[in-house]
Amino acid sequence: MKTHLYEKHEELISRRESLLTKFSETARAPQPDDELDNLFERIRTTNEFLQSLDRIADETKQEPNGSVPRYAVSSLFLHENFRRLSADASEQLVFITGTEVNGVFVLDQTAELEHERRTPGGVTADLRSSHKLLIKLEQFGHRLLAHFHRHPGRGADSTCPSGIDQSYY
Repeated sequence: MKTHLYEKHEELISRRESLLTKFSETARAPQPDDELDNLFERIRTTNEFLQSLDRIADETKQEPNGSVPRYAVSSLFLHENFRRLSADASEQLVFITGTEVNGVFVLDQTAELEHERRTPGGVTADLRSSHKLLIKLEQFGHRLLAHFHRHPGRGADSTCPSGIDQSYY
């Protein structure tokens, strides 16, 4: 969507290009006149306007509230991960990565890792595997944005964070 600011920026770029062309033609004339000074001043003013528009765009860019991360995730991605995490009666853990768009973390890549231990009451990632995976994410310019795991079972206890989960954050 083109904003008024964007349209004005494009208009000023076009105006500057025209002024530069005219300046170049005037400078090549056998006897350049005072028109060069006038054109130079108009180019300088146009550049100042362009810089001001750039500053306005930077200052009015909506920054997300830095204290609370925002995430976007598709229902299909959640469904596929739920299937993966509930494949058996033991806890399972996966790392999640993705991109950041305008301050919103888009969760869209599941990175599976090896586990040291998996039981119905807990899961522990293999240290070597998790470090290897984190190094790979770093090499590709990705960040660990989340980890998903599931507490098997039924009832309220299976939906609440465990003491380990709470101390993790």
